[in-house]
Amino acid sequence: MLLFLWYATPEVYPLKNDDVTFRMTEQDELFFKNLRLADYKIALDSASQYKLYSLKAWPKPSYFPEMKIVQNWLNDEAYLFFELEEGMEFVVIHNDTSHLHQLNAEEQYILAQKLYEAIANNDEVELHTTLTTYTMNKDEKKSTKRLLKDYFRLVGKLR
Repeated sequence: MLLFLWYATPEVYPLKNDDVTFRMTEQDELFFKNLRLADYKIALDSASQYKLYSLKAWPKPSYFPEMKIVQNWLNDEAYLFFELEEGMEFVVIHNDTSHLHQLNAEEQYILAQKLYEAIANNDEVELHTTLTTYTMNKDEKKSTKRLLKDYFRLVGKLR
């Protein structure tokens, strides 16, 4: 019976594509804090009082921007933050280009949806810098998928 449940549980959960929302439910926040928090480093932004969660297992070195979950506990919202380094220009998924330096919270959310679905389908993801092009490797995909799965669960977007 247990073997069947393990086999029948999907590795990748589809996303609800209804609307962009940053609202956290209390249930999903408790799940994150009780079961997933051990996998994250926590930092507090002193100016905004936002909590920043970064995955402890993020591959080093990584050519892709490190992603962080930003929790705005005053409004019960969570956002994604792409930590860009100098020279990072844009990400290409299925010939769809997202310029990294022009992303607001909603555009980062949409890029995260595209990344999650591309990784779930084992598609190629490229980062273009001022000097060269990098393709996301297996470790980067695994870490990105883990963080995005946690984020989308936190905002109630996993089916």
